[in-house]
Amino acid sequence: MTYDAPDFLVGRGGLTVAVEATTTNRARNEAGSLPRATREEFPHIPEDVADSEAELIFQSAKALRGKTRPRGASGRRYWDTDPVKGGPFVVAVEAFHGDTSLFNGDPGLASYLYGRKWTSTRSADGSLIVDSEPIHEHTYGGKTIDSGLFFQPEMENLSAVLFSNAATITQFPRLGIEYGMGDEGVVVVRRGTQFVRDPNEEAPSLFQYAVEEGQHRETFATGMRLLHNPNAVHPIPEGFFPEIAEHRLRGDGLVEMTVPRFLPFNSVTYIVKSEDS
Repeated sequence: MTYDAPDFLVGRGGLTVAVEATTTNRARNEAGSLPRATREEFPHIPEDVADSEAELIFQSAKALRGKTRPRGASGRRYWDTDPVKGGPFVVAVEAFHGDTSLFNGDPGLASYLYGRKWTSTRSADGSLIVDSEPIHEHTYGGKTIDSGLFFQPEMENLSAVLFSNAATITQFPRLGIEYGMGDEGVVVVRRGTQFVRDPNEEAPSLFQYAVEEGQHRETFATGMRLLHNPNAVHPIPEGFFPEIAEHRLRGDGLVEMTVPRFLPFNSVTYIVKSEDS
């Protein structure tokens, strides 16, 4: 039997998870003037980081609403139709609405999904203290939307949101080179920021490496984050999607993370070809 939706059915250990994919996109007929970069040599960095994150929240909210509202003439949502009905349902989203949209990680999206804001301070001995407080709305461009998507009516049927800002075309040559499909005379270097496994460190660390054959640093799962819905009627078990980061909201409002061996927050790939090749 065939179905026109969802985009993917992922099976593992006797469980099938329905995944519907979407992206945030530019407005129609828009040439691309969304947030300007700070300097020409860093075109992926937005001029106003906070404004860029606010835009990501609004664009992601629009994309997610498009996948959770009633569909077509039937007026039924994905989770009310076969083969989604009765099992976990996930919406996967990546941001392509502007020239710098891939700079943003998941904190803004997590804030929108969980309806929380997180702040950090230091104790007298220098230990990191993270606090959480509820937020009720997000504002951008003179518009306001409600926060806490996972707590809104009907959203218990949305098991999780899968987010990535790393699933771009440059991932293909990197993986190809690692598996011996590179071109002689072409040098590929990846540089960015990554998660630090230190409970007292709130800032990411820098990383840089030359992509080399046999040095397997990533898979297609690298950089993906699964944000679980604490109210899901069909929750997804831990580790169902291997090698990705997982976020779960705790009762105290903080987020518990399961982190793979390498979690980039954002990165730039430089591809250089020698004149003699």
